Amino acid sequence: MNLPMRLIVGSIFLAMLILLGLIVFSDNGFLELNHLKEEHTRIVQQNLHLTKKNYHLYRTIKRLKTDPSYVEHIARRELGMVGTHQIIFKLPEIPIKESSRGIIKR
Repeated sequence: MNLPMRLIVGSIFLAMLILLGLIVFSDNGFLELNHLKEEHTRIVQQNLHLTKKNYHLYRTIKRLKTDPSYVEHIARRELGMVGTHQIIFKLPEIPIKESSRGIIKR
């Protein structure tokens, strides 16, 4: 191979390396593609989680509108309400006495 042919092949090889670098490291290159794929996967997972949460809320709303026993259950659990046939015992509070060593319950 003579010198002009080597320069042409070398120039073509250098141009290909530069283009490969641009493909990999440019703003819309291979690294950006990988980043966008990871972000897409994250968004799909987040969407799935929100869909499940929406379905759960939909079922809860439907039960609150149509199921009186569920409303009663929620009222007892969250509001501390008492049913008609339940008996509540209120125990007196135990007085606390202080001693030289600390607090003693008696």
